[in-house]
Amino acid sequence: MERNINLDSELYSPQPIPFQTVKEFLTKTLPELGWGQSNEEETIFDAGCGPGGTTVKFILPLFPRLKKCFAVDILPSMIDSAKKHNFDPKIEYSIANLEDWSSLEHFENQITKFVSVYCFHWLKDPRKGFENAFRLLKPGGEAAITCVLLSSYYSALIEMHNNPAWTNLFQVSF
Repeated sequence: MERNINLDSELYSPQPIPFQTVKEFLTKTLPELGWGQSNEEETIFDAGCGPGGTTVKFILPLFPRLKKCFAVDILPSMIDSAKKHNFDPKIEYSIANLEDWSSLEHFENQITKFVSVYCFHWLKDPRKGFENAFRLLKPGGEAAITCVLLSSYYSALIEMHNNPAWTNLFQVSF
């Protein structure tokens, strides 16, 4: 499936209003897994950070011993918005593609915690994304990923795409 991801960063609020599931994942599930309770400095990787609001408001507060947070997104407009609206001296925002190792290799073996919220279901090759995430982790590093596995939304999109009345409105091929 070929995807042309063209999301407008202005449609995302720079101040996060995340889904309840995202709030619970970041504020309950991760602490229950012991995240943020280490006595060691942490280096975090936020994959698919969007405009950075969730990174600043929910991920950073989890880690009192944060050394650095690398927050990446594939869309330049998201990174521009994050730098403009959600600056923090401990966050380094950059453009990267989870499926393209060349855009990630400079982070190899540096990450203690890899987090991704609703990003992996956008990948054409999620297996490659998981492999690359693993390569970013230091020995003993951990990853927590939440994504959509099954949704009637996708079935509806495919149905609409295959309907001649809607086909010309899609820039995505299924």
